Amino acid sequence: MHPESTPSSILTADQALQEANALFQAGNAAAAEALYRAILEADGRVEACWLDCIEVMIRCDRLLDARTTLASGRYQGLAGEAVDAPFPKGTVSPW
Repeated sequence: MHPESTPSSILTADQALQEANALFQAGNAAAAEALYRAILEADGRVEACWLDCIEVMIRCDRLLDARTTLASGRYQGLAGEAVDAPFPKGTVSPW
C-alpha cells in the first residue's frame, strides 16, 4: 500500500483516481477496481472514474461486468462521447 493511501489519510477524488490508475498500471487490477468503486460510492459524479473502472473490466475480459457498470453510470447521468469510446460506431460491441 502506498503511504498516501493509508486509512489515516484523506484523499481527494482526484488523488484516489490517480492512485487507482497507478495500481492498474502496476498490474493490480483487483485493487484498482476496488478503489474505483470506493470513489464512485463516495461520489458517483466522477466521470473519469466510471470510464477507468469500465476500462479495467474490459481489459480483464469482464465484458458483462463492464456493461453492468456502464448501465449504472448512465443511470447516474454518465453520458457523452467518452461513454461510447470503448466501442466506436461501426465496431462490434458486447452490448
